[in-house]
Amino acid sequence: MAEVDCAKAYYLNEYLRTGHEATLSLVFRSWQQENSQWANRELRAKFQQIRAWNLTLPQRRKVRFLGLDQLQDLPLAADYLNALVHNKKLPLALRAQLDSVATRLRLPARPAVLAGVAQRAAQELTRQAATCGPRLGRAYDALLLLLTNASYSRAGILEREQHIFDNFRALYRTQRLEGEKLYGLWGLAHVLQSPLQSGATLFAGLVRQSDLPLRNKVASVLCVFADCRMLLPTAFLPLVLQALGQPFTVTDRFNHNGPLTVLDGMAD
Repeated sequence: MAEVDCAKAYYLNEYLRTGHEATLSLVFRSWQQENSQWANRELRAKFQQIRAWNLTLPQRRKVRFLGLDQLQDLPLAADYLNALVHNKKLPLALRAQLDSVATRLRLPARPAVLAGVAQRAAQELTRQAATCGPRLGRAYDALLLLLTNASYSRAGILEREQHIFDNFRALYRTQRLEGEKLYGLWGLAHVLQSPLQSGATLFAGLVRQSDLPLRNKVASVLCVFADCRMLLPTAFLPLVLQALGQPFTVTDRFNHNGPLTVLDGMAD
């Protein structure tokens, strides 16, 4: 259950299947462009180690990735859309709408336009499910999930939590995940199972409150940090904390025992 979108999960699984490093590089492309915390050699090595481990396992035990997050690399999502419908004989009207979605994913961001085009394509796909389902096979559910994500608003943090949960619910149903062992490496802002003092509920809490069969089997193992330093993108930090001229800054300002973030009980 990865903090990546459905497109990145597809290419991660393709990498696990083929071992092609160029495919893995596609996953890292947007992270590197953004100086994201995900763009590091250790994470790439982790994916390589997972593939090596998979080669020793029977098919039923191999690791695979489920992408739960909102779309992160829109051009990669366009490539994923094209991969899903490649050589599929779809109705012309639907194919034209899917081509429009792919085009909008490759253009400079205009979220409202993309959302409208994707929503109409999702509605047309659903309307023609009887025709398109057999032609697409397992790609039908994946395509519908992609179009749904392309239609999501990206307005706020709590909306993102709801979208992550909605993606999980959809995958839980379509991927038949009941009884599977599920693992995710997520930040503190996603894994708390109790509502915050404001009343807001995060991803793990939404799973806990849901009607899914695993709602009472979710465990959150929270790592917190005290008296240490971390590496952050310089542009993310206030000017007074920035190492000017450097893409990353070493700082001790964001430990969970202060000074800028304090969790009650950290001293204990």
